[in-house]
Amino acid sequence: MALDGIGWVGVGLAATPDARWHETLASIPVQVSSVSASTQTSRPATPLTQGAWRASAVTRQGLGMSAGTEVRPQRAKRSSGTHNSTRLVREMQQQEALMHAVLEPRRVVGSSGQHMQPVQQQQQQQQQQQQAGGRAVVMKAVDGADGYSEATESLSGMLMALVRQELRECELVIAYDGGYSDPAILRHLLLLDNVRQVLEVREAEDLLRAVWASPGCRGYLLLLHDPLPLLAFADMHRDVWDYDGKYVVVGGSLPHLLQLTKTDKGRKTQHLVGAVQSEAAGEWRVYMNQQYWAKGLLPVTTWLRHSFTSDVGLFPDKLSDLRGALLRVVTFVWEPSIMYRRAADGSLLERYGVDIDAIGLLAHTLNFTVRYEEPPPGELWGRQLEDGSWDGIMGFLDRDEADIGVANMFLSYWRIQVVEFTAPYDLEASCFLARAEPPLPRWQALAFPFQWDTWVAILLGLVVSGPLLHLLAALGSSWGEWRSAGDTARLAPSWLYTFGLHLREAQVRLPRQPGTQVLVAFLWVYTMIVTIAYSTNLTAFLLVKKLPASIETLEQLSQSSLKVAGVGELFMTELQEASDPNVKSLAKKFEEQSSKQEAYQKVLAGEAMFVENRGYVEFVAKIKYSRGGESRMRVMKECFAPNNIVMAVQRRSPLKAKVDQVIDWIREGGFIPHSFSTSLRKASTSKEYINWSSEDEGEERQGEKEEEQDKGKSDGLIPLNLDHLQGAFILS
Repeated sequence: MALDGIGWVGVGLAATPDARWHETLASIPVQVSSVSASTQTSRPATPLTQGAWRASAVTRQGLGMSAGTEVRPQRAKRSSGTHNSTRLVREMQQQEALMHAVLEPRRVVGSSGQHMQPVQQQQQQQQQQQQAGGRAVVMKAVDGADGYSEATESLSGMLMALVRQELRECELVIAYDGGYSDPAILRHLLLLDNVRQVLEVREAEDLLRAVWASPGCRGYLLLLHDPLPLLAFADMHRDVWDYDGKYVVVGGSLPHLLQLTKTDKGRKTQHLVGAVQSEAAGEWRVYMNQQYWAKGLLPVTTWLRHSFTSDVGLFPDKLSDLRGALLRVVTFVWEPSIMYRRAADGSLLERYGVDIDAIGLLAHTLNFTVRYEEPPPGELWGRQLEDGSWDGIMGFLDRDEADIGVANMFLSYWRIQVVEFTAPYDLEASCFLARAEPPLPRWQALAFPFQWDTWVAILLGLVVSGPLLHLLAALGSSWGEWRSAGDTARLAPSWLYTFGLHLREAQVRLPRQPGTQVLVAFLWVYTMIVTIAYSTNLTAFLLVKKLPASIETLEQLSQSSLKVAGVGELFMTELQEASDPNVKSLAKKFEEQSSKQEAYQKVLAGEAMFVENRGYVEFVAKIKYSRGGESRMRVMKECFAPNNIVMAVQRRSPLKAKVDQVIDWIREGGFIPHSFSTSLRKASTSKEYINWSSEDEGEERQGEKEEEQDKGKSDGLIPLNLDHLQGAFILS
């Protein structure tokens, strides 16, 4: 018997237990109408609802119905007369006979033309399968009191027990093939309230008709004598599967069930249970997938006719505690997120950095061990190749060569087609690393305290104050006090007097007339403010080198002749898709580099600016290219495009939900800023980053760097040298 693919349950039949059939049948008369056979064969699979349901083909034939006959519920008509009451009773009796006929074990005609009981039918099917090379496990046929085999009753009881214990609150999808189409197996399941879809499976494509999604819990009963369609479907249509569902697979053998757990979908399904029939009649052994816990299947219980031998949960949480499972993490050096400390012979001693610390917290919380992998040189995060495959971290995850990928990874939508991203654990903007221009000559420090317009105002005041003082003195009776012998008609003494005030020189002569005294008093206050401001700023500029004007904004960069260097295509895409016209114009200047060192050399040569996230460019400027407290690199002030920093996992990975939960704890605890500062301090004392000159400039600069580092080690003070005071010597 082949049950119709969908819609097997109707009003009263979907939600009414056996004991209440008579009451239900008395209240819901049935009207039989005929529909075309073409309608039945072309009807698509839809979720079961209360409404029209179809009798099976065999049952329709037994009732004398034509192919495609549809049985529809009909409301009972009210009647007050005796004739109508008698007619209603007759209709109820006919209805009850119809319902029992639908659920009655089918009888088929054998080769001899005689009707056979179900047990005889199963024996004949067994012989036919053996002759055809069938692989299905044949249930032992032992007649029960009601005509069903003991194996059939045992299987039906086990399925009902599984649903009641584990799937009571879940919506159910039932898929079966010809080996499990006996109504004796399905009749109790079809009466459950939570059945939402029933479909028959003849080939792998039939499983596409199932509804593989639900907002809540969903259970799947897969009753398949032939497991090949399911195995084929498990390795195709990667997105057509409910990875969060609870699966019970019945039929096939233990090797078939083990093969299912190794398929692309089986590996990423947390809740997968299989029931395999043993040699004893009515006995089923139940196995559970172990996912990350261990390889193979775990036997959990056995069904013996009427009950399980042990009360064990079949769908435990396998992800909160991974029991020390080995997870593969693919990464590469990308400071300051991931840094390496090596021994003298080049062997790796330690990995550290923000991303490594985050992986360590994940491993501690979820109880797993880590094995690090690295992509081939130059592949880094990965890009899509001409044949559609990916290299780098993306390729490792797509090929199931790693479980987690981490390397200061940005959340990018064009990579979602191959991996899934976790919740973000950090936020960083994209910034530009530029060359620090050589400072201006030290002798120019004499002019640095004031801007040029300030110097012009001071010079103007000096020019005007001398003649004004001479004029006031000439108008007063005390003119002689400003004259020395032989200089009575000259302005020089007045200019010299005001010039001495600007130099904070004490003047011996004091004015006597009120007008002159007022002017001189104002000159004292003015020159005191100017000289104090100048002297204090001069000290700062003598100690700190003044850098020339440089590019600090996106607009200035877009208008300059500098190129934009970057590693990978990510930043090129960000520049092209930016809404800011200044940022968008930088895409025309972008030049992809094969390595970071190549980009650094272009920056140092003044040919380009290197674009990366803020944390990385700050590390390069402060640690990698810093010498004697001064850096040869700087970070441009204006940045763009804040990016979420995430980890990558395989598509449909069961780890994602738990990893997201732990990352939320890490972020809320403020761990990332602490890890970043700790990593920078550790890198500043690591020989890999102290000896930056041997990596980029040769050994000839190492002695100079060590000499400059020794200066000021004691108390951090920097004594003034000839370079600081060269301006004074030039003036002298």
